[in-house]
Amino acid sequence: AAIMRIGLREMRVFSKL
Repeated sequence: AAIMRIGLREMRVFSKL
């Protein structure tokens, strides 16, 4: 479930943008 963890991290970065 590494993809799920990376997805959550990317989602947070996108929210900052």
